[in-house]
Amino acid sequence: MNDNPPQLPAATTPETEEVSRWTLRRVVMIASAVVIGIVLLIFIIGVLLALLTDVQQTAPRVQVIRDIFIIILT
Repeated sequence: MNDNPPQLPAATTPETEEVSRWTLRRVVMIASAVVIGIVLLIFIIGVLLALLTDVQQTAPRVQVIRDIFIIILT
């Protein structure tokens, strides 16, 4: 009879284990940065439209763009 305990596979060491750069935390941080960047860009465009154009002419265009986004989101 063999009295030796069964051998377990060797544990992987950090040197042999390939570490993925795409961790959940990194993906969430990148996605958050993209969303914040888009919101800031929309805000800046709105401020520039308000300051540099005639509001009476720009308002109907902004309303059409707003309506298109509402339709897409629904």
